[in-house]
Amino acid sequence: MKKEQACERIMESAALIQASIAKLLTAKAGEAKLAQGWIAAQIRPENCEGPEEVHQTAMEMHDQMIEILEGITKMEIAIARQLRLLLEPEEEGTSSYDGLLGSDRETSTR
Repeated sequence: MKKEQACERIMESAALIQASIAKLLTAKAGEAKLAQGWIAAQIRPENCEGPEEVHQTAMEMHDQMIEILEGITKMEIAIARQLRLLLEPEEEGTSSYDGLLGSDRETSTR
């Protein structure tokens, strides 16, 4: 397979991954919208033993959403890093494929 074909396949795969991430985020937004009413009805002072429980429950839900967003962000950063390595012009003696699966260069940019 020629280098151009390989690069094109990688770019197409990255685009498919981005589309999948967009679908995932859309689904999560829909799920959050549906859960909003239930959460508002359930997490009320009269349904809990005290304000501490209300705050604790709310914090647990927020923490779950933050974990999801952090995971998606890490995935996006990894995709961007791989595409940057693919698209950078080749330096003398190196290949644009060096570092696609991890290298010293990649870890030094962190």
